[in-house]
Amino acid sequence: MSTSVIIKGIVEGMDRQMKEYLAFLNVNTGRIVSLPELDLHTAEEEEPMDVMDGLPDWQKDDLKLAYDIVDHPMKYKQLPSNMKFMNTK
Repeated sequence: MSTSVIIKGIVEGMDRQMKEYLAFLNVNTGRIVSLPELDLHTAEEEEPMDVMDGLPDWQKDDLKLAYDIVDHPMKYKQLPSNMKFMNTK
């Protein structure tokens, strides 16, 4: 099954990236997601139950996404930042 992705969505995902944030394309849904780089590092190094306790819901949602990215690397493709394009000229 193929997923349609709107190029405009990818470009907007790249444009919205802020310093220390990463954007990913969910290849199953075509949805662009972003999260703090720190959350991705946390998901790579810590167990979910060790870090979720006591966090606000919005932060738990970001961490759940980070764990999903780490646990399913074929499901997500990291988008390059605009800085990567600007530095290649």
